[in-house]
Amino acid sequence: MPVFSCLRTRAVAGVRATLAPTKNVFKQGTQVRNMAGDKMVVRPGTYQGQRVKDNFIYFTALGAIPLALITAYVNVFIGPAELREIPEDYVPEPHEYYKLPVERFFARIVESPEKVHERSLYYVERAEKMRQNKLLYKKYKELSQQRRDDKGWYFVPHPGSVENRSNYGSDSPANVV
Repeated sequence: MPVFSCLRTRAVAGVRATLAPTKNVFKQGTQVRNMAGDKMVVRPGTYQGQRVKDNFIYFTALGAIPLALITAYVNVFIGPAELREIPEDYVPEPHEYYKLPVERFFARIVESPEKVHERSLYYVERAEKMRQNKLLYKKYKELSQQRRDDKGWYFVPHPGSVENRSNYGSDSPANVV
């Protein structure tokens, strides 16, 4: 054991000796430039951060200002919908039930409420069928464990005696049980 401790101290000393010249390379302090007696501290620039903020504000304004102008124009000059008598043979469209013109526009673009309702009913029905199937499968598992009456697809019958094994599968009277 004393031999290993001597080798360890020599190995550590050798590693330290090889790393000693490069030890100061990894230390970095603040760079300082001396210019006519004044000191200028070199620090990272803020150009990229300012550019990102400027681009965000620009593109937000590029989309928000026209949208706000169009919305104001529509609400001021077209205005909300008014109630009127409906002719007997006229069936209103689903988007005509909304009061504001912007809401009517979006209701015309987006799917009708009936379609959305039918889709949600489909998802509810599908979830209910899956729930019923899970309950049925759970009941099947419980009953098959209680009654021990699984289908034995894995069961392979074999002949009872060694003599009959050579003739297994043939229709000879010796194989009939």
